[in-house]
Amino acid sequence: MDAWIESGEIKQIIIVTDGKSGSGASSVEAAKKAYDKGIVVSAIGIIDSDAGSEGEAEEAKKIAEAGGGLWYYSKPEDLKCAVKEINIDTSIKTIERIVARQLKTIIGGEIPDLEPESRKKIMNFIKKYGGNINLKCIIVIDTDRRIKDSFSIAEKIEAGLLESIRTRKGSSSVEVIDCPGKTAGGAILKACELMNQYYEVYNA
Repeated sequence: MDAWIESGEIKQIIIVTDGKSGSGASSVEAAKKAYDKGIVVSAIGIIDSDAGSEGEAEEAKKIAEAGGGLWYYSKPEDLKCAVKEINIDTSIKTIERIVARQLKTIIGGEIPDLEPESRKKIMNFIKKYGGNINLKCIIVIDTDRRIKDSFSIAEKIEAGLLESIRTRKGSSSVEVIDCPGKTAGGAILKACELMNQYYEVYNA
């Protein structure tokens, strides 16, 4: 999963799902395949504002665990903030994981094992580097039409994404795709296919 070291960029997929695709197993398998190819997969589970239940979005956690990413729960109206945070946090977490692995190889210890001053320097480096490294990101919208206000959901996702990349110094190649009719697993695999194609580049 160190493909980004050679390419000089982080590749990540963020799937926004309500967990109603009925494809838990295939979505987890697809996320694992993506991660094995150097693409981190994070997930946002949409909670129905009326029902308020997190149970329906449990698939988001399983996807993220298989894809080496992070997972959040969010109500539709809070998607802008959720997308902004998870995009930033996933990049930082990816670099932190790699740095921790290298430290363990070199000194045989973990970041928490370092003395406070050294740990602080390492974490500051990770946060700074996370904003400087190039990023390719695809956000996949995989939601049931029953709760999906098509324009509202997409607009919040795009607004959150733009806010997150405006704080970065590295180049950011981004894409938002809607996958109606596809399973969550199929949507993730579709995003993997698009990862090496053209993306609109937004400069910070």
